[in-house]
Order: sequence, then structure tokens, then C-alpha cells
Amino acid sequence: MSALPVAPPSDLTVPLDGSTATRSLVSAYLKFQLRTLLTTRYEVVTGDTSEAAAFRDWVGALARENPAPLFAALRRPTVGGLIRLIAVRDGDRAELAAWARELMAQLYFELALDGVDGGTVSWPNGTPPTLHLLSLGHNVGVHIPAGSLSLAFHGGRVDVRGRASQSVDVSDRAGLLRPFHALGGLPQLATLDNNPRAEMEAHPEKSGNSLDLGEKSADEWVGGLGGAFEIIDAHLPAMRPEFDLVLHQVVPVGYHAERHFSASLMEVIGNIYMTLHPDSLMLAEAIVHEFSHNKINMLWSMAPLLENAFEPLYKSPVRPDPRPLFGVLLAVHAFLPVEAMYFSLAASDHPIRQHPRFEERRRQIRAVNAEAAETVLTNGRPTEMGVSVLDEIRRVDAAHAAALA
Repeated sequence: MSALPVAPPSDLTVPLDGSTATRSLVSAYLKFQLRTLLTTRYEVVTGDTSEAAAFRDWVGALARENPAPLFAALRRPTVGGLIRLIAVRDGDRAELAAWARELMAQLYFELALDGVDGGTVSWPNGTPPTLHLLSLGHNVGVHIPAGSLSLAFHGGRVDVRGRASQSVDVSDRAGLLRPFHALGGLPQLATLDNNPRAEMEAHPEKSGNSLDLGEKSADEWVGGLGGAFEIIDAHLPAMRPEFDLVLHQVVPVGYHAERHFSASLMEVIGNIYMTLHPDSLMLAEAIVHEFSHNKINMLWSMAPLLENAFEPLYKSPVRPDPRPLFGVLLAVHAFLPVEAMYFSLAASDHPIRQHPRFEERRRQIRAVNAEAAETVLTNGRPTEMGVSVLDEIRRVDAAHAAALA
């Protein structure tokens, strides 16, 4: 039996006060990401042996001599998402080559902002995969002109060679883009997104996740999301430290007055997509829901939880289409902490609990969790890692059912 990458967590679904489950998970995941970064053969997809070898040597030297800024960068979805997408080969040859070059440039840029010398990334056809490099760590970005042939990173400077050759002093923050807006610590509201799979959509009632403020200002988004985070902080307080560890950005994908849509991608940890909605509680639900997917996705990348995760298909309590057991597990793992938040609200004097829809929604969530838990617990064949997660789901679901009986 192979060693597990992290001890099986006992409270990954609904964190207890002082929980260390997510901290341990993040630590293991960062080591996993570094191993992936050092072992992926980027020269195979880019066709350029010298730049890929230089990049790998640079990463290895940082890991030995200056690991703190490297690990900080690996936590961010702007870097970590590209590592995973390339590693799982979720693209054709041309896409993988573009993503590999973007990953190199993105990581060089993040570290350049920390004053670390980097290397060079070239685009033989003069078509960079992105026109922006982003730093969630420093809340800035830099525009890359179309037609650029290469970028060279030297400490606090980025040299651009091409039709519009220039040198960008990244130590001068005043000259850089400001694509992120604070939401009270982590995460940030992003107005630029480098996820190349943002348009991938599994939900039958949605069509991708194009960045869109929905004719609302960034300040309106910050205010609306801020109200949702206030609810979470007050009524699911053990999750706030987890946000600070994992959740780096909220990407806006429009405004809807009546419905709400949210999404996350398995490979892009730390990133959630959300529509803005006037109901703060609905936004709080969506944040908790998508954030919970991030936790399961991190763990699953290193150690699957079910032996029969993807076939056969089962009726879903939240989707109109049949779902593999993995999807039903995602649902109950995400809705149990939402339900815990509702329990806290119901026991409080928060005015939102007087809304006529509050109790109806609470009962809906209970029905979803009961059905999803039964489906997963009856049919799931847990792996060694999955046993503890399913045990927690069984325990929390039973406690919630008894409390509402």
C-alpha cells in the first residue's frame, strides 16, 4: 500500500473550530505541485529544449535556495492552474505548447515582482498565448503587446522584444495594470482572468464563464460580495481561515436579478466564477459551495476518494442530468457546510431569517443533502483516503437530520 500524500481529513466538509485539515491539505498540495512542475517535460510540448531546461533548473534552484516566494506563487490559480492543466494534458498540442510558455512567463513575472531574476520565454510566431501577465500576490498585471517575440525577466524588469520592443520596470507599480479589487483580504475580485479553460462548462443550463461585470461597477461587486462574506464570517467562522489559505480570486461572470450561477474548475484551485445577485444569502451559499469544491478537487488531484467515481450514473438532487458518483459527492460535500450556515443563521437574530423564503430554502437544502448522502454512502466504494471523508458526511448529515426532525 503506497503512502498517502496527506493524512485522511476528519473535518474537510464542515470545518471545526481550530481545524487544521485544510492547512495540511494545502501544504501537501503545494509539494505535489512542485513535484509536478519539476517533472513535467515542457520541452515535449513546446519543442524548445533549452528554454524548458533552463526553466526547470531555475525552479529547482529556487526550491533549494529561496523556496518561500516560489511556494507563494504556486498557491495562486494564475500559476497553479496552468501547472495542472498541462500535467493532465487537457488540451491539444498547440494549446499545451501555448500554456507551457505562458506558465513560464507567469511564474517568471510573479518572482520578478519579488526581485528574483528569471529567464527568457520565446514565441517563434510572435503570438503570445496571453496579452497579460497577472500577479495575485502583488495585485498587479502587465500588458504584453501583440507581436511580441520574447520576454526576458531580470529582477525588477521585463524586457519585451518584438514589433513594439520595450522594457517594463515592474518595481514601479504605478505603471502596471490594477486588475484586482480587495474583498477584505483574500480573495480578490478579478477583472482579468488567465484560465484558458474558463469557457469549459459542464452544467447544462450554462454556457461558459466569460469574464463579465454585468454592467455593474467593480465597487458594486465588491459591496455585494462583501455582504455575502460578512454572513459567512459570522455564521461559518471556521471557514474564514480556509479562505485565506485557498481562495484567491472571484471572477465575475455577469449579473442576474432572479437566478444565480457559479462554477469552479477542478485543475484551477483558488478560483471561483460567480454571477452577482441582489440576495446576499444566495451569494454566500454560492461562495461556500464553490469553495468546498476547491477543497475536494485539491485532495482528489493527489488521492481519489472513490473507486467507482465516474460510472455508472445516478440521479442528482441538484442537476437535471444524471451524474457520476463524483458529482453527487461534490454536491453533498458543498451543501452540508451551506446547511451548517443556515443552522447558525436560524439560531441568530439576523433579520434575513425572517424572510419567508428562508425556512423553505433551509428545508430544500436538507432534502438535497439527505438524498445525495444516501446515494453516495449507499453506492460509493471509498478508497483509503475516501473513508474518512464519507464518515464525516455520514456523521454531519445524521446530525443535521436529527436537528431538523
